[in-house]
Amino acid sequence: MEKKDRHELYNKLDKKLGHKHQLIILIEECGELIRASTKVLRYGLENEKVCENFVEELGDVEICIETMRTITKIKDLDARVNNSKKFKLLRVKKRLEDKEDL
Repeated sequence: MEKKDRHELYNKLDKKLGHKHQLIILIEECGELIRASTKVLRYGLENEKVCENFVEELGDVEICIETMRTITKIKDLDARVNNSKKFKLLRVKKRLEDKEDL
């Protein structure tokens, strides 16, 4: 599905269900990704069922994130998120270079 079509769908969902419902779905999907990640640690990605579930939950969380980015209408959201990511990545890089605990 094209980005424009996804955004249209997210906005329709928001109009029908509201921000609160979308946040609940995001929370639920993050929880499912946490459970899938735990199974990866226990059984490894070599286990096809575990790997497939992990991939599916990553996709679900990415959809939820894209939905929230579309419906929240936060001013300068992309720039703000990118600045936050840049700051955090630079901090990780510095810690790696300084051999600090991550």
